[in-house]
Amino acid sequence: MGIVYPFKAWIPSDEYASQVAVRSSGYADNKEILSVLSENPLSYLHAVKPYLHFGTDKKDPSLHFAHGANYIKQMIQSGVLHQHSEETYYIYRQTSIDTGIYYQGIVGLCGVEAFNQDKVKRHEHTLPRKENMLVEHISFTKMSGEPVLVMHDSYHDLEAVKRNITANPPVITFACEGQQHELWIVENEERDLLQEELDKIPMMYIADGHHRSAAAVKYIDMGKSEEKGFMTLFVDKSDLHIEPFHRLVKTDVSKLLEFLNGNNFKVTEVNSYHELEKRVRCFGFYFDNNWHQIEYTGVYFEENALDVSIIEEAFINDYCGIANSKEDNRVEFIEGSQPMYLAENRVANNEFDLLIALNSCRIEDICDIADRNETMPPKSTYVLPKLLTGLTIQEI
Repeated sequence: MGIVYPFKAWIPSDEYASQVAVRSSGYADNKEILSVLSENPLSYLHAVKPYLHFGTDKKDPSLHFAHGANYIKQMIQSGVLHQHSEETYYIYRQTSIDTGIYYQGIVGLCGVEAFNQDKVKRHEHTLPRKENMLVEHISFTKMSGEPVLVMHDSYHDLEAVKRNITANPPVITFACEGQQHELWIVENEERDLLQEELDKIPMMYIADGHHRSAAAVKYIDMGKSEEKGFMTLFVDKSDLHIEPFHRLVKTDVSKLLEFLNGNNFKVTEVNSYHELEKRVRCFGFYFDNNWHQIEYTGVYFEENALDVSIIEEAFINDYCGIANSKEDNRVEFIEGSQPMYLAENRVANNEFDLLIALNSCRIEDICDIADRNETMPPKSTYVLPKLLTGLTIQEI
């Protein structure tokens, strides 16, 4: 039983790729997404978020997802999307135009059987409501346009095969929002060499996309598809980058310092976010127009406890009285790649009372949690790269 399989991807023609393939997240609000939809009739967001056309956030599968399915049908009929003739792999590379930092991986299928037998390990719980809605989306559109991000250990020979493939010109290349995107189709003997190296990998870990993977597996296990797996970008662990998710919280801060000082937190006032120490069990709290470094000094948590777990359990649960931060509208998560002053402004403008800044966890932390069959708190990691939706599409 292997973990990785080839497939026949639907891909946009090179001339349309920059219009079809877009990011599916990171927008300020639904108004910004609607602006993208109105300005770009080819955007794959028409398939991913069709409910916005109806002026609602609530999803009615029979109405909204049918609308998305019709978009895909029109894209195929007009020749914007076409399916590759043979099962194969694709190499995707994303490069920052400003810094030259790049991420590169292999697009293929992650096997359902390997997933079910825990050869593809997870570190997040999925929400049944969200998972079932994604199953409905697949049921109507019969397509999946955004790869799950899966990481694996480094393998020298695998890297050598990828270098040989990417020495040739890509079939798709375009620039968008400061990133250069390139796609190669793996052909003939190179496909066989790539498969040989991929078959040597005994275990992998989901880095991002737990709900998409769970939904696709559920759909296939229900007998609605004969696909071997779900579309995935397989990336070397060393090629990934992790940022934290910071927290904006609505809470009473009048007794905050008293609580912290009495509950194993050492508090030190600092001048700015940039003065915070980047080490474990240290956090930044911004409230009342001041930054504070907060260090947890207690012994309640195990030595290998994640910083985000300490904050969730010892502060957000206890002081704020918020049992589930992901489901509570008193908490908003801020991507670690965003400028911190934007979040500071939202506290200064009284939209929130407190900003909690966290440090990044390590790739090893994610793997250790998954190996112990445990899960991380919600929004523990903001993993890069963030993939485009609609560049490679799996027909399920």
